[in-house]
Amino acid sequence: NSHFIDSSRRYHALQKHGIRFIGAGISGGEQGARSGPSIMPGGDASAWSVAGKMLETIAARVDGIACCQWIGPEGAGHY
Repeated sequence: NSHFIDSSRRYHALQKHGIRFIGAGISGGEQGARSGPSIMPGGDASAWSVAGKMLETIAARVDGIACCQWIGPEGAGHY
């Protein structure tokens, strides 16, 4: 977790070097650390197509559905 402005800054700085970046809000506290958090990623959509399955794998599940949903552009996952 970081402030959305930090994620936006990192996104643009890394983009200049051809690096795709995903920032994510993470929720769940101690229980999430032990059994999977809720993950709210945002950033480069093409990076989501690569990393999305991995993030869904580590996320908590409710009724078999991962608590991980693409939110949108850089910084969006922090709200």
